Amino acid sequence: MKYLWGILCMCLTVFLLTACATAPASTPTPTADPLLEAGDTFNGMRLIRERGNTLWLWDYCKVGTDWESTTFTRQCEAPLTPELFIGLGWVLDTWEEVEAGWLADSATWELFIDGQSVDLSTFGVNDFEASGLKFRMWNVVIENITPGAHTIRYIFVESGTSYDATWEFTITEGVSD
Repeated sequence: MKYLWGILCMCLTVFLLTACATAPASTPTPTADPLLEAGDTFNGMRLIRERGNTLWLWDYCKVGTDWESTTFTRQCEAPLTPELFIGLGWVLDTWEEVEAGWLADSATWELFIDGQSVDLSTFGVNDFEASGLKFRMWNVVIENITPGAHTIRYIFVESGTSYDATWEFTITEGVSD
């Protein structure tokens, strides 16, 4: 009988110690950062829609039409400026081609700025003509861009082909306009 009481006391002690012990901390569920929208500020910079006469990143960073592959990274430098247009989009011969392609593929576009996702639908598009070509570009501008290294990554589908295009660029005061 003494033996049973000993086992019972030991079990009761283990039970009480276990019940009083601190529960292990649960691992928080990771949450995705909200998408950046037009007007949002991040890292001291602000995303806005183009308001006219804004310097284009593409004047300094090669976009091109013949891409070496469907996934690529390019490096370049651009000058420090109050506003920098970073929209990318369609360039075709006719508005009919632009509209047809845009309707088919615009929902597939994704933009990341310095690793943060952007809600392109809040920026809209900028349509214009130049050199006989028709342009439809996402209307995205970085205001108060900080000097130093930045990354823009576009993931999109064009005519059934998926692209993953990254531009690593440095904003410097020494690059001429």
